[in-house]
Amino acid sequence: GYSEAEFRRLSEIYGDKPAIWEHIGYVLNAIVPVCEELSIRLAAHPNDPPWTTFGLPAMLCDTQDVSKLLSLYPSRANALCFCTGSYGALPENDILQMIATFAHDIAWCHLRVTKTTGDRVFHEADHADPKADWDLLDIMKALINAGFDGIFQIGRANV
Repeated sequence: GYSEAEFRRLSEIYGDKPAIWEHIGYVLNAIVPVCEELSIRLAAHPNDPPWTTFGLPAMLCDTQDVSKLLSLYPSRANALCFCTGSYGALPENDILQMIATFAHDIAWCHLRVTKTTGDRVFHEADHADPKADWDLLDIMKALINAGFDGIFQIGRANV
């Protein structure tokens, strides 16, 4: 772990979103070519929760951020872990539209269901909860209909 002083120092270094994107680009340029050679797909997971935490900017939480990540190194090896819980906890995200847009860039789909109960307040919901923010079956159908060829993982709720 970090002391409060260490965390504050690191936050000053990495707390700027453009600087974080610069670091991500540097890392992708270094490792994606090797991943391509080895047929490995990286799978970037969005911030969870999908908003600023401890003063650090939220990363990869919406369509704009996903497009930015994929544009830093366009390659099948630079892909997404599409977490329906993280994306679903942000009401302005249209998960089904995001799937239609990015299906071929999703290496891994982390299937979670959330229920938003207030501004930046959500909890994990049962996968079959009809009052959840998103219907898990609709999400899976959208992935399959869009040609998704990655991995599904169920997570964090009662099945």
